[in-house]
Amino acid sequence: WLNYGLVKKLADYAYCLFMRNNESDASEPENLREKSDIIKEIKQRTTMRIYMDPARDHNRRSFIGEDNHRDRCGGRCIMITIEDLHFLLKIIEHSGTVEGRKRFQKTVCVLKHRDDIPLGFDFVPYYYGPYSETLAGTIQSLVDAGYVYEKPVEIGVGIFKYEYSLTEQGKQEMRQVETKGHINGVSVGDLQNKIVEINKMKLDDLVRLSKTL
Repeated sequence: WLNYGLVKKLADYAYCLFMRNNESDASEPENLREKSDIIKEIKQRTTMRIYMDPARDHNRRSFIGEDNHRDRCGGRCIMITIEDLHFLLKIIEHSGTVEGRKRFQKTVCVLKHRDDIPLGFDFVPYYYGPYSETLAGTIQSLVDAGYVYEKPVEIGVGIFKYEYSLTEQGKQEMRQVETKGHINGVSVGDLQNKIVEINKMKLDDLVRLSKTL
């Protein structure tokens, strides 16, 4: 017997795909566009809502939209600021390469809850420790906008981890941040020291630490 909940999810997924494939370009709202330049958009508005679309890549894909827009597929709406984006870019910059989504998630969690860095991402208990859907969507938006490069690395048959590094566009944005010397009141030097300390930890130790926060 098929599970009713599973059938409903499949039906909802199929409906979303049907709606996307059958809508003309004219019906697409001008304020909802894929691969938008999230940095420029958010600088103009101070804050930005990201609409998580459950019909795209397990909630990892996102769209940028106006504050009063609701995702047509019923996805969750999240709020981010320019400081949140700069903190994430800074983590990548001082890491060189962030090796894996799990490490990225736990690094942000430790910075927020242990080091009191004012990051606007909420975490919930998950399979491998604290997890933030908001963070996952924001990282993907930075990838889509061309500030972050996401490299899939096969670690087993059909099993991948994802490494993150800055693109030239991302590096240019960080050079502008360096001239200010701080992000949301946090010294760039202090932030760098905290990131370097976390990067020295083994992944298992980082996961264990995040679970205690």
